[in-house]
Amino acid sequence: MSHCQKCKTDYCLYKDRCVPKNTTCDSGYKVILSDGCFECKDKCPDGSYPDENNVCGPCVKPKFVHNNECIKDCPEGSYKYEDLNGNIVCVRACPKKYWENTAQKKCDRCKADCEDCENGEECTDCKSPRFLVKPDCLNECKNGTYKHKNAHGGWDCVKNCPEG
Repeated sequence: MSHCQKCKTDYCLYKDRCVPKNTTCDSGYKVILSDGCFECKDKCPDGSYPDENNVCGPCVKPKFVHNNECIKDCPEGSYKYEDLNGNIVCVRACPKKYWENTAQKKCDRCKADCEDCENGEECTDCKSPRFLVKPDCLNECKNGTYKHKNAHGGWDCVKNCPEG
């Protein structure tokens, strides 16, 4: 019985036979080698993840790694959040300066002058020294209102000074 030792272009040596490079694995995951050929493995190597055709490769945007899987969307009850380093993670609650966009299941940034917000447009807290006059943050309180320190440490404009 003769065995192949070398294959022509667009073919790979697999189980002692020359097979087309686009051959799928009978079981397991296809790992593409540097020469364009492949091996079939029980699992993808560390740092690579199976695609919809069980071919191992890197996890690339818009997908991201969560619980050692390459996914496109976060699990139910969590939101996709991209941190300042560009890493995408799933969070149960969006951090300060972001709001929970439930329609797209992601954390979206509040408008620039908000320290915190609801629905992206309505500030709930302002960056100091600005004052909260819902839904905006202003440089100063309007006539007939007074500045008052809120529970978040920021400032609100109120019509009446609170007791105490």
